[in-house]
Amino acid sequence: MNADHFAPLAYDFRFSPDHFSRRCEFSSHGCHEFFGQPFYCRYDRISTSFSRTLPSELRDLMEVATSAYLADRFAPRRHPDKANDSRPRNRRIRISLPVRSPAMWRGQPAKFLGELLLFLSGDPWEFEFLPLNDGSPIAQQSYLLDFFPERQPAVMLFSGGLDSYAGAVHQLRDSNRFHVLVSAFTHNRMAADQAHQANILFDGRRKIGHRVAVSYGLPTKIEHVRLESSQRARGLIYLTIGAITALNLGVNEFSVYENGIGALNLPFDASQSGWEISRAVHPKTLSLMEQLVTSITGTPLQIRTPFLFSTKADSLKGMEPERLLEGIRYTFSCDRFPNYRERRRQCGVCSSCVLRRLSLEAAGLAGAESTDEYTHDITSEQFVPRPSSAFVLDKFDTQAHRINSCLSSQNPWLRLMHLFPELREVEFVLGKNIDHSTVESSLLSLYDRHVYEWSAFSGRAALNRYLHAA
Repeated sequence: MNADHFAPLAYDFRFSPDHFSRRCEFSSHGCHEFFGQPFYCRYDRISTSFSRTLPSELRDLMEVATSAYLADRFAPRRHPDKANDSRPRNRRIRISLPVRSPAMWRGQPAKFLGELLLFLSGDPWEFEFLPLNDGSPIAQQSYLLDFFPERQPAVMLFSGGLDSYAGAVHQLRDSNRFHVLVSAFTHNRMAADQAHQANILFDGRRKIGHRVAVSYGLPTKIEHVRLESSQRARGLIYLTIGAITALNLGVNEFSVYENGIGALNLPFDASQSGWEISRAVHPKTLSLMEQLVTSITGTPLQIRTPFLFSTKADSLKGMEPERLLEGIRYTFSCDRFPNYRERRRQCGVCSSCVLRRLSLEAAGLAGAESTDEYTHDITSEQFVPRPSSAFVLDKFDTQAHRINSCLSSQNPWLRLMHLFPELREVEFVLGKNIDHSTVESSLLSLYDRHVYEWSAFSGRAALNRYLHAA
């Protein structure tokens, strides 16, 4: 087979403040380029929400994150001419981007940015920072008076998922803080569900907090240009919006309420690696993001993860008062959201939906939403999965069995690290701030609870129905 078949795909992007171009040269296959693709990121919502002007370094950071997200989307891993018969490949992505302070981005910031994107996407990235006259159309307004909340702000990412909703319930119990929920969205359905959740949480009490909503994406897309579906750089957008909001309010921390199973996201099998595994809120991602922001602003940043040693079910337990349960039905977990074809919030059979059903059941909240919200109800005795759906369930079952075999051994932590070498890096990163023995015992307890929840899940029976039907 031709060596070029396995060579990385090289993409070159050039950005201006409101549009960008792409050029890609794949050896003898010729060039595939476009010019003038418009985009937007309304991060001015952060400054207008609190009447506080964003400093230039934070505007640059947001525009760098936006360019990385867009380049990631417009750099498909399959050859654009042979998308249906070629395997996914690694990529080399180069971005030329005008910023207000090019010199500031050289050195440590460029190093941390490259490491962060490499870890998120599995691909090498290169940035060329060009000078920009500060005439960008975004966030140029200045304010005579800054907005200062009466109480110390507590900032958290509010994605609209089940974890972030549970996190907001948890965080809003602190009546001494002004709670800022930071959302980002690419389409109106996501924005509407995030707004429904926030309205339920605040319940008309404007003094306790505020939701910042940042829209980003493409007003139109150049026709016949394929997009990359994995979107691994999308996490950088969310983390950047959280960091900018917190720093603009004068606090140097914000919270991400992702459960430990989802944050660590161990591979289901040995074939998964690199870009195939989401690392959006992995401890190493958050550590690199802290270093990137600190190197740019000079202000130490801390990203808190209160649910890191909790399963999703753990985070949902004790959700009170009862009116807050109404918000669960507006949360979305599905990998296919928004599912325009079937018009349901959740497909029910992707790995994210399976984990959602498992967690709600384990937390005693299976009745908090109607099964009509799901295209497929895997907990129904009448549901017989198709091969693709059975494969997802089998991956959960096999992984739980492998983890349980480690937990039952004489040295559980050693066996678990041998089976999942990724945990060595997790232990190293977390061990900078937490005693190593505490990290080990907390993670062993986390996976022990996860295995128990899976073993008790009613949806496992669908696997037997599939085997019987086969």
